[in-house]
This record gives sequence, C-alpha cells and structure tokens, in this order.
Amino acid sequence: MKIYYPFYYLFYRLYRFNEVLFTKTTGDNWPLIGAVSSFQILNILGFIFIYESYTNHKILITDASINYIIPFSILGINAFIFLWKRRDKKIISMFENETVKQKNISLLITWVYIIFTYVFIIFTFNLD
Repeated sequence: MKIYYPFYYLFYRLYRFNEVLFTKTTGDNWPLIGAVSSFQILNILGFIFIYESYTNHKILITDASINYIIPFSILGINAFIFLWKRRDKKIISMFENETVKQKNISLLITWVYIIFTYVFIIFTFNLD
C-alpha cells in the first residue's frame, strides 16, 4: 500500500501512539487533529519566515495573521477534512492492514518528517 496522503498517515500514526500510550481511546480525535495541524502550521510559518528573511517582500502584514488567522484557518480546514462524514474512522481503517515492512518504512518516514520539522523551525528562528 502506498501512502497517498501523508497527513492522513501522520494522523494514523498519532492515533496508534495515543492508543498505545493511553490504552483506552475515547473516540475524541481533536487532539490528534490539533497535532497534525501544528506540524502544518510550523511548516507554513517556517517557509514564510525564510522567504521574508531572504527577500524584501513581506507576506505577513500583521502579527494577527501569525497568531490567529493562519493557525485557526488550518485547524478549521483539518477539522473539516478529518471529521466530515467521520473520515477519521475511514483513515484509521485504511491503514490498519499494513504489513510489517510497510509499517517500518512508513514509521521511519514519519519520524524523519517530524524531526525535519523541528530542525527546520530551529533553523528558521536562528535566521537574522
């Protein structure tokens, strides 16, 4: 099975992590949607800050766009994507039948993405 939707797979991996860590899932996937959204927000803001630091163009006009508009719009879009017609349950069932090899490769890719995101943000904050 190929991963066509990387954020769906990230959602699934976070769901499985939550399930293993707490052993009892309540069916409430809002924290998982928030986690996926936070990675997307970090990526988008990192690219914006890097673009602004290397060019004279300013994309973000006010601090309100950084603090409120971008994060809440991404969270709203993800809530719609994941919760519309209980798509979160469909996503979970889509990845349940992975083989061990697919799981290991996909898990490695997921961890590389998570580490890359944090390294990317650290690099972004160190720009002058």
